[in-house]
Amino acid sequence: MHGTDIVLSLITHTVVIKEKMNALHRGLNGPPIGELNYPQTALNGLWWVFMGIKIICKNQRAGYDYFLEEKYECGLVLVGTEVKSLRAGKGQINEAFVTIDSKGEAWLQNATIPHYEFGNINNHPEVRKRKLLLNRLEIQQIEKKMSTKGYTVIPLGLYFKDSLVKCEIALAKGKKLFDKRDDAAKKDVELCRRCFVGKVN
Repeated sequence: MHGTDIVLSLITHTVVIKEKMNALHRGLNGPPIGELNYPQTALNGLWWVFMGIKIICKNQRAGYDYFLEEKYECGLVLVGTEVKSLRAGKGQINEAFVTIDSKGEAWLQNATIPHYEFGNINNHPEVRKRKLLLNRLEIQQIEKKMSTKGYTVIPLGLYFKDSLVKCEIALAKGKKLFDKRDDAAKKDVELCRRCFVGKVN
């Protein structure tokens, strides 16, 4: 491959990466943050670097316990020590959930952000409700769906987007036991298929 061809190839890949990541964070055509793995290849790593994304934590059980539907990206109202703790990669949302109060405001409940180790007596409470920044239309859409039996809203991941902390949430419907067994069986089949293909190649 000539030098010009290599440059053109890199440009093409860069455009594709940007389009995919933009689609992801508009909630279109792509897995939510909570279902993405940490970068495992040079190309995956470029996605995050290019979009200024740094994953803090993911909801590890989201895809196992729920069918995930509409996804939303939102900001959070945090205090300084919470942001510093998150920058250190500390946070846990596996047991967290989202509520909407009587004033039409969305809240992230039961998420844990450990104390900032260099904080003082004014350090934040580790578990508290934290306001999510969504527009009125998004809140109305979520509230309408939540009124349907079986639906809830859960966080999928916390991450830095440039210098801002973002939370991806999703409308979710709980899976029955047989749904989980079916998913596990499909994963086993896919794993066997990959192992077989790898041996053939």
